Amino acid sequence: MKRLGRIMLVDDDKNTNFFNKLMLTRNDVTDEIVVFDSPVEGLDYLKTKTDEVDLLFLDINMPIMTGWEFLESYERVTGTKSYKPIVVILSTSLNPDDIDRAHQMRNVVKYINKPLDHMTIQEVMQVFA
Repeated sequence: MKRLGRIMLVDDDKNTNFFNKLMLTRNDVTDEIVVFDSPVEGLDYLKTKTDEVDLLFLDINMPIMTGWEFLESYERVTGTKSYKPIVVILSTSLNPDDIDRAHQMRNVVKYINKPLDHMTIQEVMQVFA
């Protein structure tokens, strides 16, 4: 299985980020994991970082800026870059409207319910196969 250079986690819940980082590390799928509990800080990172982020796991329900607002800004931030991270929504929401909305967004390749587990990580990694 292909290893990724960098995976980014954006979720306002520090415990979720800790667990997801642990699962990704245990599955040995990336060289680096960058974690943001603030979507605003995550966007700032994407604006200023010249190194590629291969995969971005994004929560939807966050204060200050929702995942949907993040994705709108994300398009503007990455629009001029030669690469765009693959985005996977990682949420607790089972709302069919959220799932439909995610599938309509061109930057989102999957909508997954939390938490990450071995099978889900393997499924996501198939996108890079």
